[in-house]
Amino acid sequence: MEGYSVGIDFGTCSIKVSHYDSARQNIRQLKLDKSDNNSDYKVPNVIEYRGRTEYLVGARAKKNKVYNLKHIVDLIKRKLELESWSRSFQELGFTLSAQEIATDIFHWIKARIEEQGRPVEHAVITVPVCFTEIQKAKVVQAAKEAGINIKDTITEPVAALFSVEELFGEACDENVVVFDFGGATLDLCLFHLENDGEGHIDIDIETSAGIDLGGVDFTEMLYRDVLYPKHKEEIDREIQDDILNQMEAEFLETAERMKVELFEDEEESCQNSFQMKYNAGNVDVELTLEEAIQCLERHQVKEQIVAALDALFEDSSDIEKEDVTMVKTFGGTSRIRYIREILEEYFGEDVFDQEDYDSDEAYHAVADGAARYLGILLDEDSDVSISNAIPYYVGVNQNGCFKPVIKRNQKYGIFTPYRGLPEIVDLEADCWRVVLYQSFSEENSRIEAENGAVYLGEILLEKEKYEGYDAYLYKFGTTDKGKVVGKFFGVTEENTPVLLEEKEIIVGGMTSWKR
Repeated sequence: MEGYSVGIDFGTCSIKVSHYDSARQNIRQLKLDKSDNNSDYKVPNVIEYRGRTEYLVGARAKKNKVYNLKHIVDLIKRKLELESWSRSFQELGFTLSAQEIATDIFHWIKARIEEQGRPVEHAVITVPVCFTEIQKAKVVQAAKEAGINIKDTITEPVAALFSVEELFGEACDENVVVFDFGGATLDLCLFHLENDGEGHIDIDIETSAGIDLGGVDFTEMLYRDVLYPKHKEEIDREIQDDILNQMEAEFLETAERMKVELFEDEEESCQNSFQMKYNAGNVDVELTLEEAIQCLERHQVKEQIVAALDALFEDSSDIEKEDVTMVKTFGGTSRIRYIREILEEYFGEDVFDQEDYDSDEAYHAVADGAARYLGILLDEDSDVSISNAIPYYVGVNQNGCFKPVIKRNQKYGIFTPYRGLPEIVDLEADCWRVVLYQSFSEENSRIEAENGAVYLGEILLEKEKYEGYDAYLYKFGTTDKGKVVGKFFGVTEENTPVLLEEKEIIVGGMTSWKR
């Protein structure tokens, strides 16, 4: 029996899974959480532990969040971003790392899929553009440890592109911006796509950009800046009396509900209540659209979005903003009219109409596109070529600072000019150790500082090969498959470089990093 081929959107706030049916050549969204009566097939990315191998995932865990906070973990993708993070479940007698918790969630996903009658045969999993390779590797390893066969990993905007039906039908020649605004990240990607209408499609990923900003941040902003100041005295008294440390989470849940109601219904205001458990009565609260927009403006949300969009075109050598023919928005946060107005102002209403929004498309495009991409990978007759660009800088440590050796958005298959080697090697027994870092910023980036460059991997060079040379050079680049490659040279007395070694690190592979 043919197994499921699935695209998994392992989102910060929710999980979506779509199946590619090769026989019918269509995509079907899979409902994983039978306890949830919602029809949108989203699963809250929340886990509640009741024992080491007994846990709930999804709507029931989210519902229990405010009552059993000490046994519940949410926003696990943000925990995976941290250098080290763990949660001690003292009453249950165990401690888990972020990757172990992610593995349990993937076990649950796999089991729910297989309950529908078939095993999971292949999967494509998606990650944000602004994930480092270590973060990406943690997600991939968690899925593999859960027994899921990962065929490939792609960024969320690339996956979303594959969900756009009109690009894969009749002949077209488009410059497309994908704007994927989810629960925790804003991912952007600039593509050139050419479809000859006869089955041959060329996709050129021109540039990518991303920032750590999403719907959960908007909820926090609205609670801290608007709702909390209005009712500071009552909320502080309730939190002070809260022996279980659950009330702040409940207040944030109320803020989340109000944010969704306000932005989805596009009303001028909405009302709700903070449910008081330790003091008499409830706190009736109101949030107006004007207050919400002013809050986003104080946090310079528009400026951050425009800067990320500008970065796309600054890094592009071929496509200017005026050349864009299509803008597609995905992710739940993109539903906010204030965000869509920013895009219409930036690109013009002829390219992006702020009324062009479909909630099902916005929420499920990443999983649907990942499933379609998986179908292409599995089809031996497919004729789709993808030219990739590396979405971050690769560099070395120079006096504690990050020195780029590969530029962000550099095309695969291109190598840097010759560079001098000595400042990046450490003597280790019979080897020289070349350590590589990655960063989404080129300027003033400290090694492993907060928001600075992070460890990517290392290359060990055989020291004896370099004997007899007075100087050494290197070049870095990527193969057409995305592997980071270093070429290392000795320089002769005639000043001629001689290639001594060529070593590679697989971008996104588990061999690319170690603790």
